[in-house]
Amino acid sequence: MFRLLKALPIMLAIAALSLIATGCGSNQAHIRVVNAIPNSDLDVDFNSTKVVSSISFGNVQPTTPPAQYLSVASGTVGIQAYVAGSTTSPIFGANPITSPLGGSNDYTVVLYGSLSGTNNATAFVVQDNNTVPTTGYVEFRVINASYTTAGSVDVYIIPPNTNIGGSVIPQISGLAQTQGSSYQSLTYPGTTGVSVVVTLHGSTTPLLSQTYDPPTGAIFTVVLYDNQSGNGMNPTPLVLQDID
Repeated sequence: MFRLLKALPIMLAIAALSLIATGCGSNQAHIRVVNAIPNSDLDVDFNSTKVVSSISFGNVQPTTPPAQYLSVASGTVGIQAYVAGSTTSPIFGANPITSPLGGSNDYTVVLYGSLSGTNNATAFVVQDNNTVPTTGYVEFRVINASYTTAGSVDVYIIPPNTNIGGSVIPQISGLAQTQGSSYQSLTYPGTTGVSVVVTLHGSTTPLLSQTYDPPTGAIFTVVLYDNQSGNGMNPTPLVLQDID
């Protein structure tokens, strides 16, 4: 009996370590959250547990660079959001937004839509790929979270001061709202940088044009979202530096 009592703490410790190892293993997905809903500070629940607190419009949690993630249970999860500090009147309605999350995978969860007038707030999930690019290359990926920009967009990733149109074609064509593009791999541009120009699909009139100077081997996610007023695309997108 005495030997059993002495062994019990060791057995419990082994069991606890087993649980920790399970919690850190493949049954955990990794998420970061972007708030693209104008004029909002939000708390975000995953499977009824608050994971993100007071994320303000136009921001990401955890903060970057480089990309950081929070761990949540994998499988089909329920995502719900509330005005920061509240636990009533969920902004997605009575039913959470559900999405499958694979174990050990990385995801960007985007809060999207509007809280004004008819509540059209929702969330969508885009899977990330943080595999280091081939030596001498950088990668750009674009997420379209602009709720008020009607229709899909084209994205040009080009040398600065390049005129679009004519023989210049967009690397990303017809990117719809709530979609993420594939990763665009390009030769490291050096100190000249690279411009990201966004137009409505089929147009050559820029909605925004920004120049970036990524280090070699970097991955950037550019999130298109609205102005604070919720009236048109913000000319300065949110840039997530996934790998530096």
